[in-house]
Amino acid sequence: MIRKSEQKDNTEIAKLIYIIWDGMNLEMIDHFEKGKVLSAIETCLADEDFINSERTIHVYEKDDAVAGCVVTYPGHTEFRFKRVWEKLKFDEVFKPYSPPLEVKEARDDEMYIDSVVTFKEYRGQGIATQLLKYLLDSKNDRPWGLICEVENEKALNLYLKMGFIKDEIVNLYGHDYYHMTYKNI
Repeated sequence: MIRKSEQKDNTEIAKLIYIIWDGMNLEMIDHFEKGKVLSAIETCLADEDFINSERTIHVYEKDDAVAGCVVTYPGHTEFRFKRVWEKLKFDEVFKPYSPPLEVKEARDDEMYIDSVVTFKEYRGQGIATQLLKYLLDSKNDRPWGLICEVENEKALNLYLKMGFIKDEIVNLYGHDYYHMTYKNI
């Protein structure tokens, strides 16, 4: 079942975001205990400014457990998470290894898919596909955008199969990514 996230999901969502950050090889992951990073992410998710932002998280629930999630937001609002991170002083706590949140991933005119992730034990069950399909089938006046690491052929093939097109290659955090777009017709 796919549903909008609730505060009770924050611990599991924090773990899923950690998986993404670890995959991006963010220095913060190598220099701080996992529990400290998870706590910071969870605190951000519970912050009033984050809750009231236009960032939306949907979870895929299986057997009463969060199996995966998808995080989206309008591209022009991308830096609002950075403001929450700074308000909570996490940029100072994790200095100099705080995530490089000043790097722009999204285009202003798109609805950006920031993260699609599942826990390892749920992979290969079509959960990421279902989360994406849920978004793509929803009413949206903007094109959908995302980035995909060039070397991640499995994800790239999924996005292409679902109708995304590669726009350009961008370098973020020392890695090459395809920026990809899907337009509702």
